[in-house]
Amino acid sequence: MKYSLYSTILVLLLCLVCTGCGKRDSRSRLSIEGRPGRVLVLDRKTTVKLDKTMQIQLPAGRHLLEVSEPGHETVYTMTVLKPGKKYSFKPSMRQISSGVLIESEPRGAKVEFQGSVKGTTPIVIRDLTPGKYTAHLSMPGFAKREVTWIIKDARPLPKIKAVLASNTAKVRISSKPAGAKIYIDDVQVGTTPFEGNIETGQHRLKLVRKGYIEHITQLNINKPAAISKTFALRARPGVIRLISTPAGAAVSINGEKRGNTPITLELDAGKHKITVEKDGFDPTEKRITVVPAQKEEMIINLCSATGSARFLIYPGNVSMRLDGKDMGKVPTTGDGPKEVIFKNLTPGTHILDLSHPLANSSTKPYKFKIIKGQMYQPDKPIEIWVRNCEVTHVDGRKEQGMLYYKNQEGIMFGHMPKIKFFLKNNQYKSLRMLSND
Repeated sequence: MKYSLYSTILVLLLCLVCTGCGKRDSRSRLSIEGRPGRVLVLDRKTTVKLDKTMQIQLPAGRHLLEVSEPGHETVYTMTVLKPGKKYSFKPSMRQISSGVLIESEPRGAKVEFQGSVKGTTPIVIRDLTPGKYTAHLSMPGFAKREVTWIIKDARPLPKIKAVLASNTAKVRISSKPAGAKIYIDDVQVGTTPFEGNIETGQHRLKLVRKGYIEHITQLNINKPAAISKTFALRARPGVIRLISTPAGAAVSINGEKRGNTPITLELDAGKHKITVEKDGFDPTEKRITVVPAQKEEMIINLCSATGSARFLIYPGNVSMRLDGKDMGKVPTTGDGPKEVIFKNLTPGTHILDLSHPLANSSTKPYKFKIIKGQMYQPDKPIEIWVRNCEVTHVDGRKEQGMLYYKNQEGIMFGHMPKIKFFLKNNQYKSLRMLSND
């Protein structure tokens, strides 16, 4: 209302000045750029609202123009107007701005302002227009702190000093065994045993030691109580490959069957008892200490727990029983005595019975002794006399006896036990094998 009254008076005065009975015009015209909220004070007396650009008639002479606008510095201009001239005035309004100095105790706090990090304390934030502002201070080991301030004009503000409160607790961390690297939230802070201050809250704790499985857990720290934690680390298993000669031996670890050789096993670090067994061989027992995460190969030579026997027997097709167990017949192929081998015989005395329906004595026992790990072999072949053939000599004479063997040159023939001779092909006419019946 006041501004309107002044404006009306100003306009009336300007009109009165303009009327003058033909006198020379002593007025000047001034165009002033307007903007909503802008105000003009003329010669410290008359106030005019400049919500828009206005044309004003003023007497010639010196005038003081004072233009103000919210949020901007006031512009003062002394202008000299000449009679009958037109002038244009566009005030250059500079926005009000100021700054703030932020300090912290201790120094070095990170300052986040308007969504970005501006730096660390102490810091000056400049070019702030009037209004209310907030910044956040943070520093490892201290609680976050919020500071606020208000910019009213361009006058400098006093500095803001924020005292940060400690946000840590004393923590002791140990491990069995010691010497593990400690990572808190994936940042290494030391090795066990460890003692230091850690921020309160929930953290990811990781312990790492060569030869042991990584230990990962959540660590909750509540201020102000100190905490002490001890963690038992689990050793990584060692790897052992067992090979035996001969292969195929059963393997037991601490009494538990684990398979047959060759075999690769993962074993917990520490002491273990390994037992290797195979039929016909002495059981072998080993005690080992497995080192964490270490690979090892072990070769075990098994000692035979049995012996063997090798016989040369006349003739072929003789039935065999060893310790009362049927062992088949003596082979008939080949020249000379027939080879028979018995393996995996337990140490001690054994009896080999040889029999044939046409033998002079239907069964012939043979006693022998086995020594562990050795082969028994008699010096001479074993004979059992069997009337198994009939020979027709060149003079027509027929004779029954035992055919020991036959080859391309002739036959080995015996007409009675312990007597044998070789007949060439031209010394006999024919040979007929006798039936067991």
